[in-house]
Amino acid sequence: MYLLNLSVIRLKILPWFQSGFMPDERGLGWQFFSVALFVVITLMLSTWFYRFYEAPCTRLRDRL
Repeated sequence: MYLLNLSVIRLKILPWFQSGFMPDERGLGWQFFSVALFVVITLMLSTWFYRFYEAPCTRLRDRL
């Protein structure tokens, strides 16, 4: 989760999403939506990253 938090999601994915799909005038509701989207994307990508990269590497390390 810490690898994706600021680097990939906040600096790359959220600005792309906000520029393409959110209106120019962002009220409080859009800010809450942006934070919720940030949390959801972070959890989804970190779960995927753990399942397909970190866990296999850890199992390989334990075998060696």
